[in-house]
Amino acid sequence: MVDVAVGPEKRLRFDPESIEIRVGDTVRWTALSPGHNVTSKPGASEKCKNPEGAEPFASYEGDTHYAIMEVDDVYEHTFTVPGTYVYVCAPHEDQGMVGDITVVE
Repeated sequence: MVDVAVGPEKRLRFDPESIEIRVGDTVRWTALSPGHNVTSKPGASEKCKNPEGAEPFASYEGDTHYAIMEVDDVYEHTFTVPGTYVYVCAPHEDQGMVGDITVVE
């Protein structure tokens, strides 16, 4: 399990912003301040990227790209397709709240 903080110290960032994991690893995002989410869904931002064959992930259901996590909410995703994923906090992606995950075999 790899932990990523969402909005630590009320900053508009993920910590760490970049990680490398192996196929089958799980990432756990924990909201440390209000007003954030986690998504790699292309409809949320042009910055979002998923490897071919990978399903986009999000801390919310459907296409409600501005649905936010409450403080201390946790979202987990297990990565099964290798490649590079770029995800954002949809409400703050234009302010640089972007992260990336490289998944290796």
